[in-house]
Amino acid sequence: MRGRALVGVELTEEAVDLPSFRHPPAAAYVLGPEKGVLSPELIARSDHRVRIPMRFCVNLGVAGAIDMYDRLMTTGRHARRPIGSRGRPEARAGHVHGGRPARRTGASGKPRGD
Repeated sequence: MRGRALVGVELTEEAVDLPSFRHPPAAAYVLGPEKGVLSPELIARSDHRVRIPMRFCVNLGVAGAIDMYDRLMTTGRHARRPIGSRGRPEARAGHVHGGRPARRTGASGKPRGD
């Protein structure tokens, strides 16, 4: 996996708690089987080990969803939340592709004037 970090999601003492983990820009996540663990070889190949800090194990689908939601929320893909419950979220920054803002198009595919 050239250019990508391998992140092993495993409930071990040496794993970093998910809320403290900084997700790599490009990563592949490997989750252990339900009622099992990642193989020692896979753990050794992992660039990072992360765990969901809970007192019990969750099923594989839930664990994957928690990890991906955390990645989505911490990599800046959404506007910041307001401080108060009645506040409006900040405007989301425009997508930048290749060092310049992407052109916005309407349903017809023609550039929009906004």
